Amino acid sequence: MTSRAELASSRTDWIYPTVLALVFATALSVIYMSGPRNSIPPAPEPSASVPFDLNQPDRTYELPPRLEEISAVVVSDTEPIVWAVNDEEAKLYRIDLNDGSVEVSKKFGKPGDYEGIELVDGMVIVARSDGKLWRIDADGAQKISGPLDERYDVEGLGWDAKRSRLLVACKGKAGRGDDFEHTKAIYSVRVPSFEWSERPAFVVKRATLRRFLEEHPHVGRKPGAAKSFAPSAIGVDPATQSIYILSSTGKMLVVLDATGRDILDVVTLERSVHAQPEGLAFGRNGSLFISNEGRGTRPVLYRFDRRQVDVQPGSAGPRE
Repeated sequence: MTSRAELASSRTDWIYPTVLALVFATALSVIYMSGPRNSIPPAPEPSASVPFDLNQPDRTYELPPRLEEISAVVVSDTEPIVWAVNDEEAKLYRIDLNDGSVEVSKKFGKPGDYEGIELVDGMVIVARSDGKLWRIDADGAQKISGPLDERYDVEGLGWDAKRSRLLVACKGKAGRGDDFEHTKAIYSVRVPSFEWSERPAFVVKRATLRRFLEEHPHVGRKPGAAKSFAPSAIGVDPATQSIYILSSTGKMLVVLDATGRDILDVVTLERSVHAQPEGLAFGRNGSLFISNEGRGTRPVLYRFDRRQVDVQPGSAGPRE
């Protein structure tokens, strides 16, 4: 017959292990739930390199269906107006930033793949994907040829006021020779002479972008995302001279220093916000505008206000 002492001992023998097991399981649960596997990383804050929250627009302009394939934008020097071109149409569109209204302002040529637009000294300059430029002013439109062709697939046009040059971003071929393999190139065009650079002004190598993504996990992209980088727009921040290159494929913004040699930062663009980002321009007060093609929804123009870093006026300061 089992004594009371033996019965108490046997109860203790299974109670203690059970309690310890419960405590251990609870601790593991707490560690698991608080660990990186289930944690949601906080959204990156705007940095000194990119003082914009590019996934939280400060204002959204819904555009009409006729701008479903809006491919490039530029902000007026003197008015609250954005000028835009639509892919496949040789037309300038005028977007009023007061009320978002849109009107066709001018037809300048035959239908084609128009991908870039800039305002320089009262001229509107439009780039086509085959490397042809259009200079448009009160006297009409003039076509300007250069060394590039359709293999280079020109997608972006930006104005570098400090160096009096246009920056031409190529989505396709970067140049002749093995040196340009796995590389995206930016060519330059002097204004007002419209003299092209024989070689790229600077390039973005896939290996360099991959290494940056490896060394900067805050971007939230695997290094392999560097393979999808292909410029769709380019612009120069008038406050910092940093060069912004938008890539619709891969949904990212790559920011270079003023020389174009070093990557300062990379920003991931959320697909829920940016269906197909194709146009980029800086505004009068240092704000940033990004246009998105429709892709089954309404095309939109976003305004992002500058945060943290103040815009300092200067010879190459923000458009007034």
